[in-house]
Amino acid sequence: MADAVKTSKRGFLKKFKISGNAGFIIEFGDKYIRLFVNHGQLLEESAAYELTSPYTLSDLWNEELECCNLQTVQNGDILYLFHPKYMKRLVRYANDNWALEDWELLNGPWNHVNTTETTITASGTTGTINLTASANLFAEDDVGRLIRLTLVNDDTTAWQTEKEVAQNAIWTSDGKYYQALNAGTTGNVKPVHTEGSKSDGAVTWKYLHAGYGTAKITEYVSQTGVKASVITELPKELVTSHFEFGMIYPGKNYPMSGTFYKNRFWILIDADDGLKACGSYSGDFNNFADQDFGEVTDECAVTVPVNSKEYNQGRWIAAADVLFVGTSSGEFYIDAVSNGSALAADNVAIRQISSIGSKPIEPVAIGGHVLFVDRFGTSIRDLVYSYDRDGYDPLDASILGRHLLVSGIVAWDWQDCPDKILWLAMADGRLVSFTFDAQQQVAALAWHDLSGAVESIAVIPSNDERRDDVWLAVKRTIGNVCKRYVEWIDSGTKEEYGADVESISDPDKREAAEIEFVRDNSFFVDSGLVYNRPTGDTATKLTGFEHLKGMEVAVSANGMERPHQIVADDGSITIKETDVRVVVGLPMKSVMVPQKIYLPTDSGYGLSAVQRIDHLTLMVYRSYGGKAGASYDKMQEILYRTSSELAGHDVELFTGNVVIPWPAGSSLVKNKGANIIIENESVYPMHILALVPSMASSGG
Repeated sequence: MADAVKTSKRGFLKKFKISGNAGFIIEFGDKYIRLFVNHGQLLEESAAYELTSPYTLSDLWNEELECCNLQTVQNGDILYLFHPKYMKRLVRYANDNWALEDWELLNGPWNHVNTTETTITASGTTGTINLTASANLFAEDDVGRLIRLTLVNDDTTAWQTEKEVAQNAIWTSDGKYYQALNAGTTGNVKPVHTEGSKSDGAVTWKYLHAGYGTAKITEYVSQTGVKASVITELPKELVTSHFEFGMIYPGKNYPMSGTFYKNRFWILIDADDGLKACGSYSGDFNNFADQDFGEVTDECAVTVPVNSKEYNQGRWIAAADVLFVGTSSGEFYIDAVSNGSALAADNVAIRQISSIGSKPIEPVAIGGHVLFVDRFGTSIRDLVYSYDRDGYDPLDASILGRHLLVSGIVAWDWQDCPDKILWLAMADGRLVSFTFDAQQQVAALAWHDLSGAVESIAVIPSNDERRDDVWLAVKRTIGNVCKRYVEWIDSGTKEEYGADVESISDPDKREAAEIEFVRDNSFFVDSGLVYNRPTGDTATKLTGFEHLKGMEVAVSANGMERPHQIVADDGSITIKETDVRVVVGLPMKSVMVPQKIYLPTDSGYGLSAVQRIDHLTLMVYRSYGGKAGASYDKMQEILYRTSSELAGHDVELFTGNVVIPWPAGSSLVKNKGANIIIENESVYPMHILALVPSMASSGG
């Protein structure tokens, strides 16, 4: 059951959560970004609030891998966007003030140090300088790339105690360069400062630099020459073979995924020399400096190569109790070598978990489990720690429902409340739910027909913060025209009773009032809308259903089911003057088909015996409507009323056991196992608590 919000071109949904409120759904469309909040679209002067973006539909959709090309991670009011062509971030300055900004990393991450005989000559130390290489080195797409130049073969005197030093002499201390501001004999306080001037007890030393400087390439001149803007001052107009390029630049794929783990911002990059997982400077998420003024400290950035025997492309990176990495050829985890020390450049290791390979869909962390999509998109894998092998096993959590995943998963998101469900959008447009509760040993899949194709999914808390709302981008054919809608899945019944119900203290009267409230507020339609009649309005023509023009719709008024109608060309239907609350939407059919039932016999499990059902006892809770049978051509109505009740009496939702006589001839010799099919196409809920068949077997 889904409420329609608005039409759109194809949109890809991402979530944005904020404290003290439900959050936002962000729709990325063809060069636009729109937002939804509180079950409606964010507006600006009665028009859709919209941001211009560089992302085209072809940018957003990966045709080869059949999934969205955009991954995200949120940190406070910033949503970092990962895409092969762009480095952007979406920033919330206020609920009605958002900005799409460039995202640029500071000081790294860095590729390996040059190992050739090529040298670079810098024309200056600050400002705009020329960099000249001794051999062909630069390319046009190096513009925007960082470069770090370091002094080599330097014979500068190292600081020592009780040594004579001349004024203006330059010495080094722990790789940092200092200038003596006065002549004298050095003291016993070693210079370690990184700015200004300090005394060693006798000589005052001015900090100069750390033996290296960084710059950003701003203009391509030739294969041997570029212009650059200095970021941190170069030691001098140097000639050096010790240089490093930044991993990230427009000519190479930008980071494709990111996450936050152990106070670092981790990004996954297909670098020039292979796949890398890079962690930022501790606590400084935009800084990837792997040195701190020439020293490598525990806080410095960390780079971990992700190597495999097979061709290895990055797919995702996710944080749990360890840092997981998914690639095209396998899964890995990164953690500290020694748990007694901080994860740092000298205390980090990577281990391969499996060779399954992943699809570039962000994993879902659920307690101690991390679920990811295999590279074919046809199974859900559960990364869970195994004490037996002291490692992680990628268990196939969807093995019993693989027939529902054949077309391939294209998007998913996790709904924790009220039910623990992973919602999947499939390549063939189906919506599949995966109910997963490891503690209760539940892993079950089901297919949901929304009379349309689901293209994207995102989950945020509801605006009343009582449940998680599942939002969908749905493609439907309305009047032979392809249309798209942004919708959310409603619970079907209100979960907060009115004050008139809450005030009832008598348990029996309270139960009756709750049942009536649930019936009157049921919402079991697709792409539906709710109309509440204003006081004094007596209109019988109800408009606003242009999105369902020409379609047959189910109608519920004042809690009562009405005959289906065809929506007129002007988007209207007919209602009664007395109708106060009207629900209109596409009819939805719920079907439950358990596995075939085999009654064990004296000689075995009964697989070869004919199984017959005499009657079925159905235990339900606040339910009405529906049919049951052994096959779709032998279905019969489920009767909740007794013969003594009036046929025209108001519908009352039923709680208890319903006994259903089984149709004659529904058990055939060739079918062996007993079939049970239960379906409901009414506007009322059906909550099945138990199925109890009364059976006989030909095997005894």
